[in-house]
Amino acid sequence: MRRYSDILGTTEQSWDEMLGTNVKGYAFCAKYAIPVMKDSGGGSIVNVASIRSTLAGRNMIEYNTTKAAIVGLSGSLAYDHALDNIRVNTISPGPVFTRFHEERAVASGKTIENSKESFRATEC
Repeated sequence: MRRYSDILGTTEQSWDEMLGTNVKGYAFCAKYAIPVMKDSGGGSIVNVASIRSTLAGRNMIEYNTTKAAIVGLSGSLAYDHALDNIRVNTISPGPVFTRFHEERAVASGKTIENSKESFRATEC
């Protein structure tokens, strides 16, 4: 989940939605997967964060923050469950032009090709 806003444009509801999707979803998935992994002798959890977990993007404060939280969550899970033979890693991909970006481009009156060019120039 992603929204475009600086801190002034956030609300308690927008923070709750972003934290619920982007952080609590991962936490509860792990909470219920780890006992099964322990019973079977171990396993591996791979969480997906974003380059935005360490390299902030403009007007994405909630997204940047929640992706950094996934990295922190993964580290804590790894530390807590290493002796259970459970590995926890995070991958943080860079920019990927998705349907979300296409829809955003069309809604703003841009062509997808022009939007892709702008995306390449500004996302990193």
